[in-house]
Amino acid sequence: MIVKFALRLALASKVRLVWAALAIGSASCLVLWMLSSYDAVLRSHKEFAQRAMGEYDLIVDPISQRFDRHLSSEAVEFVRALDGVESADAMWSGSLAILNPLQEEVKPPPGSTSESTGVADEVLIVATEADAAPFDMASGKWLASQSRGDLLEVVISQSISDLYHLYVGGELLLGSRDHELSLKVIGIVTDPPKPLTGKMGASKKLPSPSVADAFVSFPAAETIFKRAKMVSFLGIKLAAETDIHKFRYRWGPSLGQLDPPVQFQQDFDLEEQLDEQSSAKNLKMQSIGSTALAMLLAFLVIFHALNMGVSERVRIFGMLRSICMTRGQIAGIVMVESLVFAALGFIISLFIYYMLQIWTNMSSGDVLSELLVLSPTAVLAAGVTTLGAALLAALVPAWRSYATSPLDALVLPEQRLSVWSLWKVCLLAFLGIVCSASACGLAFSSAPDAELHAFLILLAVVVLLVLGVILLIPATVQLVEKLVSPVLARVLSIEPSLLKQQMSANMGRTVGSAILVSVGLGIFISIQVWGMTMLEKFVPGQWCPTEVVRFEPYGVRSQALLDEADSYEKMGATVSPVFVEQPRLRVDITGSQERASITRQDNVIIVGADFARAGRSFSPFDFDFSDAEAERIKNEIRYQRGCIVPEHFLSDTGLVLGDEFEVVAPEDPAKIVRYKISATVDMAGWHWLTKSVGLRVRTHRTAALVIADAQVVAGDFDLFKPRFAMVRNSAADETWLDKLRADYQSSLAEEVTVYNWADRAEHRSLQNKDSADEHSYLYWTEIEDVRENIRTSATKWLWAASVLPLVALLIGCLGVMTVIVASVRSRRWQLGVLRAIGFSRWTLARLVVVEAVLIGLVGCFVSSLFGILFGWCGTALSKHVSFFGGMSTELELSISSILIGVVMTLVLVIFASLVPAISVGLAKPLDLLRVGRGGQ
Repeated sequence: MIVKFALRLALASKVRLVWAALAIGSASCLVLWMLSSYDAVLRSHKEFAQRAMGEYDLIVDPISQRFDRHLSSEAVEFVRALDGVESADAMWSGSLAILNPLQEEVKPPPGSTSESTGVADEVLIVATEADAAPFDMASGKWLASQSRGDLLEVVISQSISDLYHLYVGGELLLGSRDHELSLKVIGIVTDPPKPLTGKMGASKKLPSPSVADAFVSFPAAETIFKRAKMVSFLGIKLAAETDIHKFRYRWGPSLGQLDPPVQFQQDFDLEEQLDEQSSAKNLKMQSIGSTALAMLLAFLVIFHALNMGVSERVRIFGMLRSICMTRGQIAGIVMVESLVFAALGFIISLFIYYMLQIWTNMSSGDVLSELLVLSPTAVLAAGVTTLGAALLAALVPAWRSYATSPLDALVLPEQRLSVWSLWKVCLLAFLGIVCSASACGLAFSSAPDAELHAFLILLAVVVLLVLGVILLIPATVQLVEKLVSPVLARVLSIEPSLLKQQMSANMGRTVGSAILVSVGLGIFISIQVWGMTMLEKFVPGQWCPTEVVRFEPYGVRSQALLDEADSYEKMGATVSPVFVEQPRLRVDITGSQERASITRQDNVIIVGADFARAGRSFSPFDFDFSDAEAERIKNEIRYQRGCIVPEHFLSDTGLVLGDEFEVVAPEDPAKIVRYKISATVDMAGWHWLTKSVGLRVRTHRTAALVIADAQVVAGDFDLFKPRFAMVRNSAADETWLDKLRADYQSSLAEEVTVYNWADRAEHRSLQNKDSADEHSYLYWTEIEDVRENIRTSATKWLWAASVLPLVALLIGCLGVMTVIVASVRSRRWQLGVLRAIGFSRWTLARLVVVEAVLIGLVGCFVSSLFGILFGWCGTALSKHVSFFGGMSTELELSISSILIGVVMTLVLVIFASLVPAISVGLAKPLDLLRVGRGGQ
C-alpha cells in the first residue's frame, strides 16, 4: 500500500518528477564520468611510469658539463649504499658513426621547415652491467651478465632496427671505413613510450636509457671505445617503500659534495613522469570531490522535491491520518518516494553516459573510447552515491510527514505562510558575518606545516564560509526584494505589488533554491579567484628585461658587446651581457629536505650583470630604488660581494638584509663562495622568466633568482664567456637584433641562425635532439610573449578546471526548475484569480520568470561572496603547503570570469523558468481556479 501511494503521489506531479530525476541523473552521471576516467588512468599508469628512466626510478650523473665528465668509483659505491636504494646499475655512454645503409624512409618532423629528416649518422651506445633490459624485449635476448671483451654482442633499439632493417642475427657496423667494427645483434629492445608532449628531455648531453640506440656490455665497450672502463651515469631502482621525492631532496646535497660532484638527473622526462603521477593523484582527488559534489547536488534536489511535496500534501497526509494510516506509514510514503527519485535518476544517468560514449566515439574516432569504458566500480559508486543522497534527503521530509496531525487536513496553504521578522533576519545576518570573518581570520592567521593540518584548517574554513553565506541568504532575499524587484517590475511592466514578499513569504523554499544555484557558481568563482591570484606571481613583472638572448653553443665575448653599447643604444636598445650559474646552497637554508616547494629548493640561479655603466639604473633590470639607496646597493654589489634577492627568499630562509649565504661551485665542490644580501625586491614572475629563457642551466627547479656583479660571478664559477644577454628595448623595430646576430657571426666566423621563442615549432629539433652541437644560433625571447603565453595557458587550464563546477551549476538550475514548478503548482488558484480579474496570460508568465531571476540574483550574490572569500583564503593557505604557493599574494579578481559565471547563472535560471512560465501562460483561468483554494 505504501509503495502504491508513493508512486501515485510522485506521478501526480509528473513535470517535477521528470526534472528532478533529470537533475539527479546528471549528478550521478558526473560520478560515472570522473570515476571511469580515474580507472582509465590507473589502467595506463604503468605506461605513464615508464618514460626515459625505463625500469629505473632515478638517474645519477655528473654535475660537470665538461666533455670528460664521469662518476668516480667512490661516488658509485656511495650511491649504492644509500638507504632506500635497491640496486644501482653503472652505465657508460658514447657515440660512434653507423655504417649500415639506411633502409627506412624518414619524413621531416611535423611543423619543420627543413627538408632534413633529422636522422643522425651516428648511434648512442650505452654500456651497461644490468641483468635485465630497461624496457621490454621485442625479440632475442638480453646481454649476458658475464661477457668477454672480444665478444662484440649488441642489443639495439626498435627504432634502429626499423631504420636500418637490422634483426636478431644481423650485424651492426660501427666506426669508419678504415676501422670498421662488426657487432652481432642478439636482441631488440622496445622503444620507451613517447612523452605526452612529444619532447624528449634526455639527449647525448643528458643521457638515459631512453635515448640509447644500442646496448653493449662493459668489456665490449672497452674494445669499442678503446679506453678503460668509466661510468657516465647510474640507473637507480628504489625500494618499493621509498618515497622518490623525499629521497631526492634528502640525498641531493650529499651527492653535490662528492669529488667530482654528481646529481640526480632532473631532466624533462623525469619531471613529466612525476607530474603524471601527480596528475593521477589529482584525478583521484577530483573523483572524490566530484562524488561528494554529486551527492550534495542529488541530496539538495531530492530534499527540495520531497520537502515541497510534504508542504503541498499536508492536507492529503492529514486526511490519510484521519482515515486509515499511521505516522510510520506516512513517513514510509516519503521514504519510498525518495527511492523512486533515486532509481529513476540513476537509470537516466546510465542512459546519458551511454549517449555520451556514442557521441564521443563518433566525434573522436575511438580516441577517448578507453577513457569512457564504464567500470563496475564507477557504476557501484554512482548507485551508492545516489541512494545515499536520497535516504539522507528524505530524513527531514519524512519526519515532517511523521508529525502530521489529522487536524492538518483543515489548514489551507495560505494559513501556513509566514514572513520572517526583521530582527530575526538581522540576527542571522550578523551571525553570518561573524562566521565569514572567522573563516578569513583562521586562514590568514594559520601557518600549517603539514598537509593534514592544512586540510583540517581548509575544511574548517569551508564549513564556516558555507554557514556564513547561508545565514546571509535571508537578508539578501529581503534586500533583493526591496531594491531589485521594483526595478524589474517596471522594466517588464508588472505590477510591483505582485512581487512584494513573494520570495520572503516562502523563505525556506527561496533559501533552498539559492543554495542549489550557489553550489556550482560558488566553486567556479573560487577556482577563478584562487587561480588568478596565484597566477600573478608567476607572470614576469615590469622589472624584467624586455628581451633575453642566448648565445649557443659557445657564448660571446663580453667586451665585444660592451664596446658596441653605444651603437645599440642609438637603435633604442640597451644590451647587457650576463654571466649565469646555478650553484647549490652549501647549507639547506630553505628547508627543501623537509618540504620542497617552488621556492624551497637546494640551489639558486645567480645572474652576474655589469652595473658599472648603468648609472643610477639597474639595467637590464628595472628596480625602483631611491638615488641614495641605489648608490649604496650598487657599491655593495661591486665591492662587497653584495646581491639582490626576491622577497620570498628572506621569509623562506629566515635571513635579513646584511646577512650572508654560501653556495658551492658546481664544477669544484671544494670551492665555497659567499654573497651578502644587499637588497630585496618583488621579482614577480622570475620562475617563468628563468624557465622560458633557459637560465636554469643545471637543474629543473630552483629557489631564487639572485642578481650580483658580473665580474664576481665570472670569477667565482670560472665563467669565461657570457651565454646570455638581457635587453631593454624601446625601439619599434628589431635592428638591434640584426646587429647582434652580425656581431656574433663575425666573432665566430660562421653562419648564425636566429630562433624566436614564440615560434617554438620551427626549432623543435633543438629540444628533441643534439642539433645544437651542429651549428651556432641565437635564441631570442621577448618577455611580453612569455607573459601572454602564461596568461593564455593559465586561463585555458582554469576554464578546464571550471567544467565540473559549471556542470554542477547546470544541475543546480535543473533543481531550481523543480522548485519553480512547485511554486507555480502551489499558487495555481491565486494565479487563476489574477487571470479572472484581468491580468493577461503573458503577465503571469513574466511574473514566474521574474521570480526565477530574483532567486538567481540572490544565488549570484552569495556565490560571489563565497567564491571570492574562499579563493582568497585558499591562496593564503597554499602559501604554506602547496608546491607552487611559496609566495605572498594579493587578491586578484577576474571580473570578466565572475561576470561570465553570473550571466550564465541568470540565463540558466531563466531557461529553467520557461517551462512553468509557459504552462501558466497557456492554462485557462477555469483550469487554474478549478483546484480551489486548498487544492493541490
